[in-house]
Amino acid sequence: TKLLLWIGVAIAVDLAPIGIAYQLGWLTLTYGDQQLATTRATTVLWALPLLILLATRFYERTLRGRLFQEALEGWGAPAAWTLSLLCGTALALPAIAPGLSLSAPAFVAAALVTALAREIGSTVLYRASGLLAAGVFRGTLLFVDFYLIADWLAPVFPSANYVTSGDAFYLLRAASPLVAALLLVRFLPARAAQAPGLP
Repeated sequence: TKLLLWIGVAIAVDLAPIGIAYQLGWLTLTYGDQQLATTRATTVLWALPLLILLATRFYERTLRGRLFQEALEGWGAPAAWTLSLLCGTALALPAIAPGLSLSAPAFVAAALVTALAREIGSTVLYRASGLLAAGVFRGTLLFVDFYLIADWLAPVFPSANYVTSGDAFYLLRAASPLVAALLLVRFLPARAAQAPGLP
C-alpha cells in the first residue's frame, strides 16, 4: 500500500548515510563475536515483530496515543506537536549522551537531530494512519539501527558496530532523517479525525 511504501522510503532515506559513508570510506564496519553474528539472520523472525510490538504498544501509545492526542484535544495542534516532539527527543538523550556527556559534540548534535526527525516522522504517520503505522516505522528503525547495523542488543557485547570520526558524516547523518521526515510531511496528510489511542 501507499503507506507502507512511504514508511519504507522514509527508513531508507533515514539510514542512507550509513551506506553512503561506508562507500566513501567515512566509516568502518566492525564485527565482534562471530557466534552471536551468525544467529542474527534467524533472530529477525522474532526480533523485528517484537520491537514493532513494543514500539507500538508502549512508546507510540504513550507519546502519540496519549500525550499527543490529549494535548491536541485540549490545547490544539501546536502544543501537541511541541510536547510529543520534545518528550520523544528527550527520551533518546540517555542513549545519545549517557550522563549528559558532551565529549563528542558533533555526534550528540547529529543524534539529537536524528531523534527529533524520527519523532516528526512518527507523528506524521500517527496522524495519517494511527499507532500501528508509527510503531512499524519506529520498530523497524530500532531493529535496523540497534540490531543489524550496530548490534547493541547482543547479550554480551556487540557482534557488529560502525565507527567514524568525520564531521562530514555527522552532517549527512543529521540531514538525511530530516529529509525523510519532510517527505512524510509532504506526502502523508493527516486523517480528518484522530482515532483514540489503544486502551
